[in-house]
Amino acid sequence: MMVLGSWSIVQMQQVATSKEDIQNWPFPHQTNSKFYSVIGSEYKNAINFNSKNKAVARAWIDWFTSC
Repeated sequence: MMVLGSWSIVQMQQVATSKEDIQNWPFPHQTNSKFYSVIGSEYKNAINFNSKNKAVARAWIDWFTSC
């Protein structure tokens, strides 16, 4: 098992002998006997300084990152 992200898919495909060699799953996290999945984005969100829709972009980021 290796911790990798989508940036390494091509390299994994090049060395895998079959599709079944490549799998992914979330890491479980336990707090007070309850299991949770740890998630995060490998790419960060940003709003272009010159955007004409900064408020809409911010609203979308707030919605996208809320749990």
